[in-house]
Amino acid sequence: SWPPDGTHLLYFSVDSPGLLVTDADGGNTQPFPFPATVFDWAPDGKHITTASGGDATWSVENVSPDMSDTQPVLTIKGMDYLDYIRWSADGKWLAYVGTPTGNNDNDEELHIIDSTGNNDQVIVPAGKIERYAMWSPDGTQIAYIGDGGTAGTGLTTVDIASKKTSVVAADAVAAD
Repeated sequence: SWPPDGTHLLYFSVDSPGLLVTDADGGNTQPFPFPATVFDWAPDGKHITTASGGDATWSVENVSPDMSDTQPVLTIKGMDYLDYIRWSADGKWLAYVGTPTGNNDNDEELHIIDSTGNNDQVIVPAGKIERYAMWSPDGTQIAYIGDGGTAGTGLTTVDIASKKTSVVAADAVAAD
């Protein structure tokens, strides 16, 4: 994940394991001591947005890299599992991928929720998304890896306003 100024990268390492922050050129790698696997740079570029929880409630917080400052952002309800979060470039919306409570097939949905925690919308329904959510630079579309059906298979985009999907690359798959 890139911060808005593009100077660093935030990633999860299986070797460490945990979150690491590195300069964009790969130098000066530092551990991020907050236990999180669901993360993104906050729109301010100074905090890291993390999501933690379970039992159908997830707390989304902005945490400074040195952990000296933690700010609650919003709460996501109705998800047994949260897999992925990503802020829109303008910081007004958070896209997330998760498994709705009571979904025994563990099929994930793609949602957007505004930065105040209101206006939670299903953009791609359960069983149609496999992984990821990446905003277009203008915030009108989200790219994801589809899991078939009318929402597309492979690398797919969805228009936020119309919820119309388009398959970009049918041979794209989610890397584990």
